[in-house]
Amino acid sequence: MPNEFARQATSDILDGFAAQMRAVAAAAQQRAELTATAFAQGKRVKVTVNADGVVLETRFSPHIGDLTYDEIARAVTTAAQEAAKEAAKKVEALVAPINEQRARMPKLSDLIDNLPDLESQHPVIPPASTVPLSARKHAAGDPDTGGTDPDAAGAESAEEYRARWDSRGSVTDQGW
Repeated sequence: MPNEFARQATSDILDGFAAQMRAVAAAAQQRAELTATAFAQGKRVKVTVNADGVVLETRFSPHIGDLTYDEIARAVTTAAQEAAKEAAKKVEALVAPINEQRARMPKLSDLIDNLPDLESQHPVIPPASTVPLSARKHAAGDPDTGGTDPDAAGAESAEEYRARWDSRGSVTDQGW
């Protein structure tokens, strides 16, 4: 009788694992198509991102010219960050049933004597910072860290950018 119980338990675990893998595959397919969109500056800026928070599209309304370059830059950053947060919420909702099902399944450490609970040993990964580079303590030229930002070389200020573009035309020109 104990042998039959072990066989049934093993079969149940394998069936649960197979169902979990089907759910993961379906969620992965849905995730691959997932997008999120956010707006900023009174819907003058629209940014759409994928499930990873990667910008897929940025659109400006016809009234974008009412904003300064700095306002446009901040609006694009804000809309991209808000869209990425929304995408993360959608992904979380998509995988929540899978995580709930996984939590109900036994762990290997529950099934094998003296096996440590490996899941409890994984490191906690902090979320990526959304603080602008110019506001970070380790920004280029910060006297406290002595660090330099290799991306800052060749960067131009908004005023330099505006002066350069003033001679070529507006970012809202049809040729842009």
